Amino acid sequence: MIATIRHTAQYGPVEVSWYLCESLRPYVVTHAEYRIEALGAFEIALRAATSAENRRAMASIHSAFSSVYLRARDIQRALPHIRAELGQYLELGFTEGETRARMALGDALGTQGYLQDAADHMSEALRLAEQNNYTGLQLLALLNFSVLEEWRDQLDVAKKYVLSAFDLISATSSSSTKGAVHMTLGMVLVRKGEFAAAIEQHLTALECFRQGGDLHFESQALRGLAQAYLKTGDTKASITNATKALAAAEELGDEYDIADSLISLAGTCHELDLIAQARSHVDAALAMCEKLGYKKAHIEALLQLASIDKTEGLLDRAEGHASHAIELALQGELLRLRGDAEILFAWITHERGDHDQALRHASNGFTIHQKVNSPYGQTRALHIKGLALLAQGHREQAKHEWVMSLEFFHGPAPEIDAIRKAIAEIS
Repeated sequence: MIATIRHTAQYGPVEVSWYLCESLRPYVVTHAEYRIEALGAFEIALRAATSAENRRAMASIHSAFSSVYLRARDIQRALPHIRAELGQYLELGFTEGETRARMALGDALGTQGYLQDAADHMSEALRLAEQNNYTGLQLLALLNFSVLEEWRDQLDVAKKYVLSAFDLISATSSSSTKGAVHMTLGMVLVRKGEFAAAIEQHLTALECFRQGGDLHFESQALRGLAQAYLKTGDTKASITNATKALAAAEELGDEYDIADSLISLAGTCHELDLIAQARSHVDAALAMCEKLGYKKAHIEALLQLASIDKTEGLLDRAEGHASHAIELALQGELLRLRGDAEILFAWITHERGDHDQALRHASNGFTIHQKVNSPYGQTRALHIKGLALLAQGHREQAKHEWVMSLEFFHGPAPEIDAIRKAIAEIS
C-alpha cells in the first residue's frame, strides 16, 4: 500500500493516494514497524494534494501525520499538522472536521501543559458538537474536557463533565468508549479521595476494554487500579495490578506503553519502600525512553529516579537527574513536568541545606503552575517554599505562604495535612 501511495501521488490518479493514506493510518498508528516508510509516503501525497489545492485531502493527510506522531507521543511534531488540519477545515467551513481538529489540538496542548489554551479549544469543540448534534464527538469532547479539568485540579468540574458523558452512552457505543468514560471517572475519583468508588469504576473500565480486546487501554486501566489500591493501603493489590499493566503493555508490544507501565510500577514500588525494584524498573524505562525519543516519559522517569535518589540520601545524583529533567522539559515545552521538576529540585536543595536555591526553585515551580492554572501544583510549590523560609528563620513569611497555599487547593492530598500541621506548629 505504501508503494501504491507513492506511485499514485506522483503519476496519478492522485485521489487514490489520498484515499490510501486515510486507509493506512489506523495500521501505522498501531504498528510501529512501517511508520517511517508511511510518513514518507504521506509527505509525497501531501505535496500532491497541495499542488492540486485540494483542502479536504490536505486536511486528511495532516490528520494522518498527527495521528502517527501522537501515538509515538511526539507532540512537537504533531502540533504543526493538527494546526494545519484545523486551518484547512476552517477554510472549507467543514464544522465536523473543525470539531475533531480542535479536540486534537486541545488534547495536545494540554499534554504540553498549555492548559488554558487547551481549554479554549476544547470548549469551542464541545460547543460545536452540541450545536450540530455530533453526539459521538460531544461524548469525546466531554471526556477530554474532564481529563483537562482534572489536570487543572478543577475536580468538581471534571466530575461534572464525565457524568455528562455517561448520559450520551448508547447501545451502539463501543466497549472501548464505555470503558474510557468509566476510567476517566475513576481517575477523577482518585483525585477526590473517593478510592472505593474509583476502584469500582476502574474495574468496570477494565472489563469493557477486555471485551473490546483493547490492550492499550487495558494497561491504562490497570495502572489506575494500582494507584487507587495504593491509596487504600492495599499494597498487594496495587503491586499486582501495576505488574499486570506492564504485562498487558508487553503483550501488545507497544514500547511507549511499556515505558509508561515501567514508570508507574517504579512509582508504586518506591511508595512501598521497595527501592531496589523501583530503581530497576525506572532504569529500564529510562533506557527505553532514550531509545524511543519519548520525551514526556523520559522526564517522568528522571523525576522518579531523582526522587528515589533523594530517599536514599544520594542528593548529588538526585540534583543531576532533576536538572536533566528541567532541561528536557524546556526542550519539549512540557510546562507541567517542568514545574514538577522545579518543585522536586527545591526539595533536594532544601535537604542539602541550600535554602536560597530551594526558594528559587520553589518560586520557579509556583510561577509555572500558576501559568498552567494548576492549584495543586501551586500548593506543592508553596509548601516547600515555606519550609525553606522557615529554615532561614522567616517564620511569619513561611506561615503566610502556607496559609495562601491552602487557598489554592484543599485536598485530599498528603501535602495538605503536612501544611496544616506546619501552620499549627508555628502559630
